[in-house]
Amino acid sequence: YAQQGASPTDFRIIPTDGRPHDPIRAQDLLFYGDAVGKWEGDTLVVDAVGFNDLTWLGQGGYFHSDQMRVVERFSREGNTLRYQATVIDPEVLVEPWVMNARELKLNTSKKAVIAEQNPCEDHDLANMVGHIRH
Repeated sequence: YAQQGASPTDFRIIPTDGRPHDPIRAQDLLFYGDAVGKWEGDTLVVDAVGFNDLTWLGQGGYFHSDQMRVVERFSREGNTLRYQATVIDPEVLVEPWVMNARELKLNTSKKAVIAEQNPCEDHDLANMVGHIRH
């Protein structure tokens, strides 16, 4: 899942060697969860579990529980990267939510750089102290 506001320098290590979720990390409550990946043809499928409930899905405040599971699909055709995520959360959602697919054009310039950004942005500072959610 592409976490809203994530810095371009954020990254995850996603094993793609066929291993299952780590039994300990899958029960931890992490910001990025415990992810494992596999290839389905030319599509990389990433399955992530073990999230905490401190983040929101999108900038509008769509909350989730610590039971959330996210399945991401990445595929590339030429210089176009296609990304789609499905969120499964039996504590909050009646059915899985499938986000609209995003298509990103790859920058093929040899002078391309990833600019450094602030590591965190507060979008709702007035409500950050309590458990109030939108």
